[in-house]
Amino acid sequence: MNWQGRAALVTGGTGFIGGALVARLAELGAQVIVPTRNRARIGECGHPHVRHIHSADMVAALAEVSAVFNLAYDFRRSAEENMALYAKTADACAAAKVPMLVQASSIAVYDDWPVRDVTEASPCDGPGHDYKIAKRAIERDIAARVSAGQFDAVILQPTIVYGPGSAQWVDALVEKMAGGSVILPENGDGLCNGLYIDDLVNAFIAAAGLE
Repeated sequence: MNWQGRAALVTGGTGFIGGALVARLAELGAQVIVPTRNRARIGECGHPHVRHIHSADMVAALAEVSAVFNLAYDFRRSAEENMALYAKTADACAAAKVPMLVQASSIAVYDDWPVRDVTEASPCDGPGHDYKIAKRAIERDIAARVSAGQFDAVILQPTIVYGPGSAQWVDALVEKMAGGSVILPENGDGLCNGLYIDDLVNAFIAAAGLE
């Protein structure tokens, strides 16, 4: 997809993955809209193609976008609260006839992760923690909405994402190394293939061009 002259909306656009996605879309010439509840961020203009708006104004902004990237997830909230936040976004996309929704899910939706190898055919509807429950419920809801013709959608299920700005998988490890040592697993296979942030951002952008 040629992003010159197009608009995209990114929920969760102030986070690690979302921020990298916003920056890349802006580089490609897209007009990027970032809803936020933090009023201090509204009006930020670190890039001329990026516009921060209040979350309450998101519905009106959807009329101009070619794709919505839904990366928002608040770990301080319950699964039910996060599902409700997603539903507001999905309802707004359907009402505004947004052509494409790209949803950030997770490998954590699979029942056997992280103790066993998984594929896209692995079971994923068993019990689990709030994050797994919410992400899987959102996947099911998106499938139903696509079947109903509300919009097209692509769901991505990344593994561990690392790169500059990753608090858990880069910054924390650097701090530990600076303070002493880090114990690495003997088995080089590990439990999960790491995914570099730039590769994930490219996958999100490629997904928005699928029909």
